[in-house]
Amino acid sequence: MKALAEKIPSRISNDGIFVTKDYEETSDIAVRVVVINNGKIDQIGTKQEMAE
Repeated sequence: MKALAEKIPSRISNDGIFVTKDYEETSDIAVRVVVINNGKIDQIGTKQEMAE
């Protein structure tokens, strides 16, 4: 799944949204992360910002 998700945005030259509950998977492929909690945005940031 990770390999496919990494190829999609580069093939269409566009941004993509990937929804997962797996933080490790997210941190492997994401440039920016949005955490949604109870239907509301809780955090937005880069992988580095989220790790702080």
